[in-house]
Amino acid sequence: MYFYQFIIGGFVFGVGLYFAFQQGYFSKSYHGLRNLLFVLIPLFFYVVLQGYLQFGRFESVNPTPYHGVRDYKQSMGTPLDYGIMVFYFLMILIIGTYFGRQQKTVKDFFFGGQRFSWWLITFSLIATTIGSYSFVKYSRVAYSYGFGSSQTYLNDWIWLPLLLFGWLPILYFSRITSIPEYFERRFDSTIRKWVTAFILIYLIYC
Repeated sequence: MYFYQFIIGGFVFGVGLYFAFQQGYFSKSYHGLRNLLFVLIPLFFYVVLQGYLQFGRFESVNPTPYHGVRDYKQSMGTPLDYGIMVFYFLMILIIGTYFGRQQKTVKDFFFGGQRFSWWLITFSLIATTIGSYSFVKYSRVAYSYGFGSSQTYLNDWIWLPLLLFGWLPILYFSRITSIPEYFERRFDSTIRKWVTAFILIYLIYC
């Protein structure tokens, strides 16, 4: 598993580096080498970390059964929690509506008119994947199952090649701009509406 991830992932990573060199992000200049280090150092860190988590020797204590009673009412949140959630969704709706008026084409919608630097887009992608809930959720999982549970995120290397070489070519050559649009072409407009509803529920719930 470890070697599969970093052999396939290393190939994908190398392709990305090649195109980055072609576009001038990496070079022999100071800024080019600095950008290259910013990319290689985190990769090296995760290679070492995952190898340590997968092949290192860890000691675990015997599991202790839980005899308490879970208070479901308390775990549902307070009015303040719901107020923050409603305020958050309203702000997202207002901001999206305001900036959405400036979008005229599909390129504006999906690429922001290509007005942003690569590093800002990178941080945005990371922020979309990892949030404050990640630290809370995986802290609980690590407490319950051990530190090796952090493999969950590192195992994304398995699915990334399938996404890049399996799913994205379908989307690209079909010239579609969203998952619901794919389902409409594959089935009909009714299925598209159902898929859109399920995706919205998933995004809100998860």
